[in-house]
Amino acid sequence: MTKIINWDNIFAQSENFQNNKPFKFAFIEEFIDRDFYEKLYETYPKMDDTWELRSDLSKYQYAKHWRTEKDSVCYPGDDPSFSKEWNDFKRYCETDEFVNNFKKFSGTNITKMKHIVFTGYKKGGF
Repeated sequence: MTKIINWDNIFAQSENFQNNKPFKFAFIEEFIDRDFYEKLYETYPKMDDTWELRSDLSKYQYAKHWRTEKDSVCYPGDDPSFSKEWNDFKRYCETDEFVNNFKKFSGTNITKMKHIVFTGYKKGGF
């Protein structure tokens, strides 16, 4: 199986994440395996008319959701509009291994991945 997440680097920052104040945060280098990350980067969805403008924000933020029309729940299964690597990444994030490792890292009681959203900015974004 393709290595997707660099759990060694993530677990090395677990204590920092769980104990940082005033909120939990950590900086994790190489969160995603470098080779797999390059494939995700190369196939990041291009901004087109399928992206939704988030007009409730002060900046021009666009979003492309991995969900059914206006549904708040993540789209089940693969989405052919995304690359093989993005579908592999999404499927991995839905596994018990990913959820349990993320629970271990964060110390929080998460149960599953619920949302995937791609974001992009135009005109005044950052």
